[in-house]
Amino acid sequence: MTTKSLLNISEAVLIGIFSVEYLLRLYVADKKIGFVFSFFGLIDLLAILPFYLSVGLDLRSIRVFRLLRLFRLFKLLRYNQAINRFHQALMIN
Repeated sequence: MTTKSLLNISEAVLIGIFSVEYLLRLYVADKKIGFVFSFFGLIDLLAILPFYLSVGLDLRSIRVFRLLRLFRLFKLLRYNQAINRFHQALMIN
């Protein structure tokens, strides 16, 4: 298996996971239109949309929006102190 085919397969799998996550978030959202047009809703949509639109088109430059999903990780920094406490509790054992 070549590296290119491995990357294509992993991209398809990851896009599938992100698509399911997006659809589940849309399903459970109280205000569905509000979720779609929210900041993170748009970022998620822009992250997966190029994959589906790329049939016959070269949209590799738009894939940079996937990097914006990393901003969601920054929200986790709020919980950094709590995570450290859990880590310390686990290390005591």
